[in-house]
Amino acid sequence: FLTQDTLNRITAPATAGFRMGFVVNGYLNDSWDIRTTPSVSLYDRRVQYEYAKGSTRNELREATWIEIPVLFKYKSQRRMNTRMYMLGGMTFGFETNVRKRLRQGSDFLNTRGSDLTVDYGFGLEQFLAYTKFSPEIRFSHGILNLFRSNDLNTSSNGIRRLTSHTVTIYLMFE
Repeated sequence: FLTQDTLNRITAPATAGFRMGFVVNGYLNDSWDIRTTPSVSLYDRRVQYEYAKGSTRNELREATWIEIPVLFKYKSQRRMNTRMYMLGGMTFGFETNVRKRLRQGSDFLNTRGSDLTVDYGFGLEQFLAYTKFSPEIRFSHGILNLFRSNDLNTSSNGIRRLTSHTVTIYLMFE
């Protein structure tokens, strides 16, 4: 895209989000569970355009997603009141934010409203007197191309593929 216009670089700076949901867990055997953690996620996604003459333009997209993962959880043996686990699976998500559709135009990056990701992670179950506390780190890598080309948007000429990649820290109380 360097030969097409004055745009030098497109970046997506790291941003924070918030997710709230619940856990549905199915017991398969002593070591394996199948689980889903449907959630509503609030994200601020930023795109920064840097032009040849040193000017920059930032685009902020406020996004509300509903995400439904299906995960397999492998648990270690319980030692005293602690147990480690690993999990992996897939997540389907779809955007519910109406404001995104209203802001689409020639200056804004167009994206699809649904995503499919591969998820994996690990965690620790800490058994307390009446509850179970489970901190977890999960990594997600998007499979689908979220970029929707628009011939009117000159800022996105250099983009061919756009995928989501997230690192999430979960704090679960069961």
